[in-house]
Amino acid sequence: MKSVRELSLILAVVLICAAGCGNVVSSDNQTNTDATSDTIKPDTGKSDEIVPPEIEAVDCGGADYTILCKSPGGYTFPYSEFLAEEQNGETMNDAIYQRNIAIEEKYNLKLVAVEASDVKGKAKSSILAGDSAFDLVMPMTSEAFAMTLEGLFCDISLIPYVSIESPWWHEGISNNTSIGGRNYFISGDLNLSMLNGVGVTYFNKELANRYNIGDIYQTVRDGKWTLDRFAEYCKGITQDLNGDTVLNGDDMFGLTCNAFVWQPLFSGTGSRIIEKNDDDIPYLAWDSEQNIAVIGKLVALLNDRDSTILVNQFPVLQDSGGWGNASIKMFTEDRALFWIEIIYGVLQLRDMNTDFGLLPMPKYDELQSEYTSYIHANWTSTCCVPVTTTDLDLTGRILEDMAYQSYLNVRPAYYDITLKGKVSRDNESGEMLDIIYSNINLDLTLAMNASGLPIDTTMRSAMIDNRTDLASMIASQKSACEEIIKKNTDTILALD
Repeated sequence: MKSVRELSLILAVVLICAAGCGNVVSSDNQTNTDATSDTIKPDTGKSDEIVPPEIEAVDCGGADYTILCKSPGGYTFPYSEFLAEEQNGETMNDAIYQRNIAIEEKYNLKLVAVEASDVKGKAKSSILAGDSAFDLVMPMTSEAFAMTLEGLFCDISLIPYVSIESPWWHEGISNNTSIGGRNYFISGDLNLSMLNGVGVTYFNKELANRYNIGDIYQTVRDGKWTLDRFAEYCKGITQDLNGDTVLNGDDMFGLTCNAFVWQPLFSGTGSRIIEKNDDDIPYLAWDSEQNIAVIGKLVALLNDRDSTILVNQFPVLQDSGGWGNASIKMFTEDRALFWIEIIYGVLQLRDMNTDFGLLPMPKYDELQSEYTSYIHANWTSTCCVPVTTTDLDLTGRILEDMAYQSYLNVRPAYYDITLKGKVSRDNESGEMLDIIYSNINLDLTLAMNASGLPIDTTMRSAMIDNRTDLASMIASQKSACEEIIKKNTDTILALD
């Protein structure tokens, strides 16, 4: 068995020498190159003139190209990202199928998608065994960071043809999660779960009209959709519907949510618990004045029973589906004005009779320059190249081509047809989606969720327990968290 260090040295040679396909074993999916003229890409500040990647085809002689990806399951991960054996009339399946066909025909290879519930475990066993069973691995973001620490993946900068500045890659996420200028995973439009893992605020339009909330869309457009305005709208909705004098899951509230909600709300304020210095080295900023102020507002909002039900405070509401189902039930039964969830929650509202709208996360205040969106680090995939990959040249060609083809077809199938065309109930929600998807960021704190950092657990507990002693709470964990961040950083900087 070769060590990871030895494999890394082999790859360095491959990088210099690789050119052909050889006997590659790999799998991938690509989209059809016939993009429609009305494909929508939210404004990223890039030129509207999209230049396709100039990547020449390589004849692989019908070899397999194998991708390890997560099995779909539950409403948090409803789509196969690469497996589409034939066209069946389902929008996402057919877009993925056409992408795959485009790549297979261009490179004369067979894309093989291996789906697994435990991508991390399966990939780790393969890579540490020194085999090259998988040409591309698609772990969740927090898993990818943890696996990076074990030296299992190649530095993305070593992969030919891949350009994170291209619009089909999420450059902001790469910048958020890099350490010392290094990236070992990358996310883009081929990561369907990334598109499906963005946080949004849902609101019940009938309740908004009944309680004279006003035009919330215009509030967003005017830049006045803030935490304070959000809290104001939540007031006055709460009612004891069953008359038992106890406010619980049988009643009506301004906001229904579970404790994970600190993540999207905190991200919406543009705040970060882990910041980085000019050398791209992370440091803990948990106890900054800004962060303490934001966390304080969130604790107050989520524990104001006159406006909010934090379902985790009611054990009877937990079921086999976790805490999410309680809030879904309340929202679909018109017993909550607002519901904060990931965009994948919208699929649970298809049979909801009452119209609903979609909004970005509130800003901290009106001085904040733009709305900021969040992605769920545990339910969004990344692209990782194992150090056992034997042909980086081919991997880079396929990876960049696949992302580009996804930009042309998979993204529009999801964003324009599924979200805007089938799920959204009004044109304004489509406008809000453009705002939501225009500025997606990821706090490195959440990427380190599976790497020993306890901050998420602490923050959830703070919301549930109504902690107001925030400074002392953070102080009690600061030293330990700083040690973990430093250890993770040093490990990555020491990778060959």
